[in-house]
Amino acid sequence: RKEFRVNYSVDYASPWFKQSLFTPEYRCQDLNVGEVFQEVLKASGADNFFDAWNYADLVSRMQETLTVQPDMTGMAYSVEIRAPFLDHKIIEFMASLPVEMKVKSWTQNKYIFKKSIAKLIPEEVLRRGKTGFSGISYPQLIKLARTDWKKLIEESIFNPDLELYFQRSFTEHTWKEINEMEINSPRATRYFQIIWSLVVFEHWHRLVFQQAGKQI
Repeated sequence: RKEFRVNYSVDYASPWFKQSLFTPEYRCQDLNVGEVFQEVLKASGADNFFDAWNYADLVSRMQETLTVQPDMTGMAYSVEIRAPFLDHKIIEFMASLPVEMKVKSWTQNKYIFKKSIAKLIPEEVLRRGKTGFSGISYPQLIKLARTDWKKLIEESIFNPDLELYFQRSFTEHTWKEINEMEINSPRATRYFQIIWSLVVFEHWHRLVFQQAGKQI
């Protein structure tokens, strides 16, 4: 096999975006998220990108997000979600298989799994495209941001504590655009994602530092 080279980085934001969003003080922090992630890929010991990426997912997003959130949501309604596939024996076995038994192309994945259940599942179900857990659309979220959630959002994104990390001028510009642009546009979706990330960060930041203050 060809020599495995890591060329993937989660530090994907454009230099313009980081220059506009983050304060100069915060940009000076010596942290490269891409380099950290590449170390995780190397730690996998895999000789191909697919297995390395699966390992990185397993020790990061799968543990912190993709298994925790569906499990909590499912259990709230007494629904088992993916539970059989989380057995460590299944995970270890699948990790040991060659890549060609897992995927045939970017559009033909879960290959051996689909083969194993082909006689049990109707063809239309087996070949059906992937559907995510979507509940509310971005235009609906943006509409809520302009109305019912407006006060909460403004209290969060304009919290003075955030000015240590994010440039207020960029936050103000982004928020102004969301309130004026067409809510169905891809740009509005992107701007909302930025604003909502700031809201979540502010909430986390406040909880962490409040808790720290209680412990002192």
